[in-house]
Amino acid sequence: MSEWVEVKAKFSNIPDDWSFATEIYGKYDITSTLVDDSSLSITGYLPKVSEFPVKLSKLKSDLLNAGACDIATANLDDEEWIELVRASFKPVRLGLNWYICPSWDQGEPKITDKMIILDPGQSFGTGDHPTTKLCLGYLEVIKVKEQDIADIGCGTGILSIAAKILGASNVIAVDTDAAAVQSARENAHVNNVSYEVLLGNGFRSLPSKAKYNLIFSNIISNVLIEIAPQAYERLYRNGIWMISGIIQDRWDEVSTRCKEVGFRIIDERKEGEWIAALLQK
Repeated sequence: MSEWVEVKAKFSNIPDDWSFATEIYGKYDITSTLVDDSSLSITGYLPKVSEFPVKLSKLKSDLLNAGACDIATANLDDEEWIELVRASFKPVRLGLNWYICPSWDQGEPKITDKMIILDPGQSFGTGDHPTTKLCLGYLEVIKVKEQDIADIGCGTGILSIAAKILGASNVIAVDTDAAAVQSARENAHVNNVSYEVLLGNGFRSLPSKAKYNLIFSNIISNVLIEIAPQAYERLYRNGIWMISGIIQDRWDEVSTRCKEVGFRIIDERKEGEWIAALLQK
């Protein structure tokens, strides 16, 4: 039984920047893509979970509207998926001392490393995407210990795990994708940490009157703009909203909306075409 569909979009010319295409894939919860300049293509993997046919149709339409000249799809069964993940995911050091690795290849961590064992499962994402790197870097400089945290759009759970390793009091994580929720729960167990993971739609899934010291949102720009008022309301005074997943071309739009609802931008970081920021209530 096929559990995944490979979606490869081909273009007539190499774009100056592939970020427009990665954001299109990101709209459909595909946060890791493979770019091949030699074949003028970009590839993402769509899990066959809820609303799959609709997501696939919209993804193909968006890619064609963005200039793709051909879109090829191929089914992957479980064994093919496992081989793909194993081939693409090797131990990596991020930030000052984060060490991210899969359970099947833990490499040689240093005694000073903060190790996160991450098995993507059906939620492709291994922590080395610039948006996640930026977030992990922020966690090294902001106060996380003994803080109450909400992780909105948790994916594989990497930021929630990192927060618990750093001593966060309570972490509650939410994602709209059942595969991501399952992956986040399994990764918590593997890393011997505990946090609550909910399947649901952002802040509406959280306890109605709960407030937090920190909120993480590594998601696409459109969603950040939409949930900015809710993030502001759910933070304690002086609380921090850490946002990422923003293409440079959308930063002015995102930052303007955040300021409108009352946030103050206290830091901004960039890697390639991606931007992350810390916002304070």
